[in-house]
Amino acid sequence: MVGDRVVQFEIEGQQPCYLHFSKARVLFHDGRHDRPDVILRTKPDTILKMMKGEIGQQEAFALKKIEVTGSMVDAMRFNQVTQAVLKSTGTFGKIFMALA
Repeated sequence: MVGDRVVQFEIEGQQPCYLHFSKARVLFHDGRHDRPDVILRTKPDTILKMMKGEIGQQEAFALKKIEVTGSMVDAMRFNQVTQAVLKSTGTFGKIFMALA
């Protein structure tokens, strides 16, 4: 991603959270961002399948299992980066355990 970008997650039944991509860093935050570039809305089972690699973001979108608001270019770019960040920082485990 180029420049600062914010990807907001709205997972049904869960507290909102977002990833802030800034320069060479990615920061995880609880809550809602005032002006996210991308908002992803989905159900817990869909995000779990995406995190496990059982369903791709494009497939989930095509099947209407995920709703994307904002920049589709950013939404597509962040997918691989987000999964790597979530897995490497332990945030993946935090979200996974909350949803499981």
